[in-house]
Amino acid sequence: MPRRSVVAALSVLLGIGVASHAVPDSVDASTLAVAADQGSSYRLMPTRPERGHAWIEGTVVNRAGRFLDGIDVEAYDVDDLRGDPVASWQTYEDPEGGPEHGWFRLYGLTPGTYELRFSSAPGTPRKVRYRSVWSRPVTVGNREIEQLGSTAVTLVTKVPARLTASLTDATVRPSQAPLVRVGLTAAEVRPVLGSVRVVVDRRPGRTATFRAADRGRVAVALPRQGLGWHTATFTFAGNDAVAASAKPVVVRFKVTRSGR
Repeated sequence: MPRRSVVAALSVLLGIGVASHAVPDSVDASTLAVAADQGSSYRLMPTRPERGHAWIEGTVVNRAGRFLDGIDVEAYDVDDLRGDPVASWQTYEDPEGGPEHGWFRLYGLTPGTYELRFSSAPGTPRKVRYRSVWSRPVTVGNREIEQLGSTAVTLVTKVPARLTASLTDATVRPSQAPLVRVGLTAAEVRPVLGSVRVVVDRRPGRTATFRAADRGRVAVALPRQGLGWHTATFTFAGNDAVAASAKPVVVRFKVTRSGR
């Protein structure tokens, strides 16, 4: 008999196995299977919920879509959101060939409706701590596995914005509207959404709005100006995850009769 079959049979008969997260005592032994790790180690993992129970599983990501390990996931009965959680997990590497990190599975739930709370583990430094967030109500039936998908969480501390601006042509004619390419990015957040205020020669100009489809880049046509040098400044207003600009980005352009 192949080694894996022997290990699987012994694990089920003797009730032993190795797991990164402990499988609840309520899990029926008939639902267990042995999953191979890298090398020769093995993990005992259930393959489906036992009768009268259900699972909720999914992933946790940051605002840039990166999978996060070490996030606490707790399920609460919708009728007792201030009580104790009925199931909990901490995200880690998926042992079953799914997303490499940020995976969770809540075992032992009885059929019903729950809300999930996602938060950083106690003691996490503020710089890398994420704000708590609640899921929509999730209803599960008998032996059902509810795939929640990815839940995005936001850092407690807002990250700084990286705002850039460059002229397509630094010299234009009076009849031309100077064109500026504006970029807006931030670490841990992608895309960055919100508005950038544009001021020309200290006179309020217009607002550039960044949407998801812009992928962090927009082109802004400035108001036409008279002959001479002019200054345009760009300032990001900030949003719930990204801080406002610490100082404006400045570009200068010149208006000449010939555009040269």
